[in-house]
Amino acid sequence: MTGYRENSGYRFRVSAKLDEICPEDVFQKPSYEHLLRSLARELTGGQLSIVRLYKNPKDNRLGWCDGRAVWINLGNQVTNSFPTLSLKNVSLIGILGHECGHKRYSDFDLLGKYLKGFRKGIWYPHPPRAETEAEAEDLKIMREYFEKKDKNALGLMMQVASYLNNLLEDVYVEERMCAKFPGSIKRGILMNRSRNVEEIPTLRELLQENEDAVTVLMNLCGQYALSGRINNWDGEESELLGTIKELAPIIQKAVREEAPSARFLAANRILLKIWKYLYDIIQKLEEEHAKRSKEPGEATKEAEEPGEGEAADEQPDGTSENQESGTGAQDSGNKSREGEGTKKEESEPQMSGAMRKYLIHLVTHIPQFSETDPKEPVFERTPENVEWTGTWETDEKGDAGWQQSEEPNGAVPKEKKEGAFPVMLQVDAETTFRELLWQMAEEKVRDEMDQELSHRLLQDLLSIETSEFDPGHKRIKKEICRNSWISEPEKRQLASYEDKIRETQKRLRAALLPILRNQKTRTERRLFMGKKLDMRSIADPQGAVFRKERRGKKTDLALAVLLDLSESMTGKRMEQSKLAALCLYEFCQKAGIPIAVYGHHTDGYFHRALEEETVYLHCCAEFIPDKNDRYRIAALRPDGANRDGVALWFMGKRLLGRPEKQKLLVLISDGLPNSNQYRGEKAVADLKDIKKELSRKGVLFLAGAIGSDKERIREIYQEAFLDLSDLEKLPVLLMKQVLKYIRRD
Repeated sequence: MTGYRENSGYRFRVSAKLDEICPEDVFQKPSYEHLLRSLARELTGGQLSIVRLYKNPKDNRLGWCDGRAVWINLGNQVTNSFPTLSLKNVSLIGILGHECGHKRYSDFDLLGKYLKGFRKGIWYPHPPRAETEAEAEDLKIMREYFEKKDKNALGLMMQVASYLNNLLEDVYVEERMCAKFPGSIKRGILMNRSRNVEEIPTLRELLQENEDAVTVLMNLCGQYALSGRINNWDGEESELLGTIKELAPIIQKAVREEAPSARFLAANRILLKIWKYLYDIIQKLEEEHAKRSKEPGEATKEAEEPGEGEAADEQPDGTSENQESGTGAQDSGNKSREGEGTKKEESEPQMSGAMRKYLIHLVTHIPQFSETDPKEPVFERTPENVEWTGTWETDEKGDAGWQQSEEPNGAVPKEKKEGAFPVMLQVDAETTFRELLWQMAEEKVRDEMDQELSHRLLQDLLSIETSEFDPGHKRIKKEICRNSWISEPEKRQLASYEDKIRETQKRLRAALLPILRNQKTRTERRLFMGKKLDMRSIADPQGAVFRKERRGKKTDLALAVLLDLSESMTGKRMEQSKLAALCLYEFCQKAGIPIAVYGHHTDGYFHRALEEETVYLHCCAEFIPDKNDRYRIAALRPDGANRDGVALWFMGKRLLGRPEKQKLLVLISDGLPNSNQYRGEKAVADLKDIKKELSRKGVLFLAGAIGSDKERIREIYQEAFLDLSDLEKLPVLLMKQVLKYIRRD
């Protein structure tokens, strides 16, 4: 028996349909999210399995991890820049690998402590060591700013340090993930990294845009950290190239060190190395601020307008003081510190408007590889602007602080060591994605083929000549129903029948096994004569070295099952009828017997004109099998009335078109027809005529009766009648009768 997969044009149609699948079709499907969840679970050793997908092209972030879940932006520019679905998928896998790497290796609470230290005038873990006299002088000036808690200087240092630490942590995490998962994870990470590097301007372009030295250096640091080189193909000369050469060893060492403090110390060291450029900006902005303060009304205006797009109570990073201390979500916490915050503002100088504007400029002109929206100035509190979701503790004074697990000498915390994560097999994500694409293409092709089949069946139904029987059959409307999409409740409905199907087959095992055995090809071995050698017994000393294959006996039978779906079949009658149909379908699939399963009913309304009545024929299974056949059978529901003549004649014609020698039509009904102008003696006479005509042409009948009209049904179908009043025995009795016809063949 051939199915869709064996159809000569099926695979060609599926291959062609692959080219028509768009990103929205695949990336927004639950099955793709399930793939990423499975991958996240393996990448984090079971520590994280929640992945949320969203699409926002205006959001500059690729994704983020909050410690409990990973969020991935399907609309990000990096992924959408790749031309094919496969490359887009690898890019998304790379983003997932990057974020899961932060879950495995990043210490978010230490970063919170590091950034919070700048606000408090604390240089965590400790200031860098000066290597030259010039650096010693620079370090002295930097310490003075820390002691004064100068908002302008510390704000700039914090922004640069935050960017540098985030950059170094990203590269460190990606290197660890690439080494741990060298397949699609590594490929995706490197693809995204390469695309990010392409977006960074060259040194000449940066200088031609009149960018300040700090902005240029941050771009160069990003280029070098991600690619190991500087894009200076046009040979631009600048003293900044010498500076970046000094920073290169620091960057190289920081991205290889396992200790979390290594990136903080490297960022501190780089701050000292580039201090002369930072100091120039601080002095320039201080002078500008001093000039504006002397102008009438400017000081008041600057105090009232702290920065573009910022609230008056916000820091220049876009986060409030309460947010940074971990209490932004608690209204009561905000109120309890209002007085303290007011006193603090009065006693401590605030950041100047000039510095705020510069920080906005800096954030929007340095490369943000994944999370920061360039339109908004943001001080990154954790790698990639992720808010830490760990525990907070409050001391007796009411100040919220970070709860730290102290490790001596910046050692790697136990939970971040490689041994803390079980070794997992690498998920073959690209192969799974290709299988998912093929399944989606198959679904689309199957839908098209179902629609084509329904159209073809409807044409056959409308073309059937029924004028020689009841004339009303021609006047009524007819529809073919075939469900292509199977819902989850329908899948669960089939699962509820599985045990009963196995139980029925077990009871009929003695009758089924001989038939199934006859279908298989048997091999006789150790023969003294033959045309084929038996390699298993080639060394037989007696010379019995031949074998002979005997082909199984093919059952030359086609089977059609027609179920009455009228409302009187509600309840156990319907359930047992569907169970019987499912058992027959299962057996025929194993035995290689073509089978079709249909149900029929009318719209159930009273109509004065027959032209207004509709007969529905539900095509659950056609002679060419489909994986959804069993779901459609299990999902059948009773409705309306029954006009058996149309369905009976249609099914008979379908069987007559089959090449098999035997053609068996199985009917299951609970009574006589009861439709508009089609009931009583008129309906009985019509069914007798149809049965007689189909029998004359070679169709065999097996009519199972359930209801009180079984004597009238016996009168119609005579020797083909089968009493199925005992609903508990219905599936078994029906199967036994069908097996008799098969044995007769």
